[in-house]
Amino acid sequence: FIWRRDDYEQLISKIIKYIYSLESKKIFPSHSIMARFFILKETDKDNVDLRKRQDNLLSSLVEIEHKDIEFMKLIFNIATQLSYESRRQLVAVFLKDNNKFEDFNKLPLESSSRSYTNSAVPMYQGKMDYFESLLPLLSGLKFLEHRGYIESEINYYRQQVEIEKKKDFMEE
Repeated sequence: FIWRRDDYEQLISKIIKYIYSLESKKIFPSHSIMARFFILKETDKDNVDLRKRQDNLLSSLVEIEHKDIEFMKLIFNIATQLSYESRRQLVAVFLKDNNKFEDFNKLPLESSSRSYTNSAVPMYQGKMDYFESLLPLLSGLKFLEHRGYIESEINYYRQQVEIEKKKDFMEE
């Protein structure tokens, strides 16, 4: 398994950059292929260590490549498969080196796919909590637009939670 190798950083970085180069030639969308490299088996005993390795690698790539927004979109697309805390950390790393709203606004901060059982409330609540966790990263005038964007996302998910609660009530 690649993530257990001593040279995992070099290997995965090369794979990501190679697949990214294919995407830039419009051969295929790379984020769906790359995301597969970041799926861990729930039965693996060393998942916590492997997840740390993944987080560290992605953070390192964001730190190095923060000006290449197309590459950042790939990295953040991969990250949509990871925990909210992992994503929050990537946003923090990105903002440390790139505070341009135009770039920030292009990042996929949330997965476009939705999956839930019985009620959508927990899913929307989780998304809302995630966006709220980003607010402390956005203090100061240079992040005013960023903050407005994130607050609009929070309001959207707050509305979705209320809509879903009403639906759930009506279905009972």
